[in-house]
Amino acid sequence: MAVAAAGFLAASARLQSLVSTILAGYLALVTVTVGGVLVLSPLTDVNRGGLAVLEGVVLAGSVLLWLLRGRPRPPLAGAHAAARALLARPETLAFAAVVALLLVYELVLAVTVPPNNYDSLTYHLARVAAWLQHGGYYWIPNAPTDRLNEFQPLAEQQILFLFAATHSSVLYALPQYVAELAILVAVFGTARRLGFAAGASACAAFLLATFTLILAEATTAQNDLVAAAFPIVAACLLLGDSRLEAALAGAAVALGLGTKLTTALVLPVLAVLALLRGRRATLMAVAGALVAFAAIGMWGYVLNHDHTGKLLGHGGGRIENTTSPSWPGTGITALFLVYETMDRAVLSNLDVHVLAALGVLGPPRRPGSCCRSSRPSS
Repeated sequence: MAVAAAGFLAASARLQSLVSTILAGYLALVTVTVGGVLVLSPLTDVNRGGLAVLEGVVLAGSVLLWLLRGRPRPPLAGAHAAARALLARPETLAFAAVVALLLVYELVLAVTVPPNNYDSLTYHLARVAAWLQHGGYYWIPNAPTDRLNEFQPLAEQQILFLFAATHSSVLYALPQYVAELAILVAVFGTARRLGFAAGASACAAFLLATFTLILAEATTAQNDLVAAAFPIVAACLLLGDSRLEAALAGAAVALGLGTKLTTALVLPVLAVLALLRGRRATLMAVAGALVAFAAIGMWGYVLNHDHTGKLLGHGGGRIENTTSPSWPGTGITALFLVYETMDRAVLSNLDVHVLAALGVLGPPRRPGSCCRSSRPSS
């Protein structure tokens, strides 16, 4: 029902682009699922029965809106032209076939392989299990790690919805996988709106789908792809023509902030895109962000402030990864951050040995000069 409701809501928006309609549907799906969890949590009624009643009401409302809007259909004219452009180039078509097989393989892994990585098991799924037992999203008492409470919850709230609605943990990776699909659509749409041809835009999305980190994250219960989806969705919508797209872009920003704080690092780029659209589009984006943040995105920060007195909580997962300006601590931290950005899967043994030698020959570490966490980051 949630998927159907999101589809009717996206169609009711009457956007002129199929890409924008798909992205609006993704935002609607996230809002419907997470909103259902938030509405039912104070009643501790996040279970199959409660969600069925609530989602039935949402579906009925979305169908009614669709009827009142004249039963609009998704715009397909531009999609047909783009499809013809892709079919005209055999190399692009072959690339699309490879990526399609890759996505099918990821989906098979996502629904057949149990979670087996550190972050998923130690706090992403652990917090979902606690919420499920409680009957809704809440502050977990006596949590063994601050991460169970203080990290923003939107991605895990989607998992909670799936667990409660299906009485199964099989779909634990679905939010990350669906977010990957949204990212690929948004990359294609952004490239098209920046002036690139359909084939080149599609190949940009196809290439991203083959990146090691994307492949590894798409079958986990983590939140990285969910978080990454919202900024690129916002960028694509900000490059659109309508005010509604600008408002949806603002909503995407708010959902990103409710998923992971690091999405704020992209805000300057999105602000420039909004300002280039003009004052009215910027105001619509700000309005969309404020409404979505108040309705969906702010509750993790509210709970943090209520239980710790700080919007970000005690800082678990953050303060241990910071360092005061010093030498050689600052330099070591900078080198470590650069190293973490590398895709080490493509490094040869020689490259790894050279980097290791540089690390050994680098400036000695002083106790406390580098605050590298002993735990993997989220």
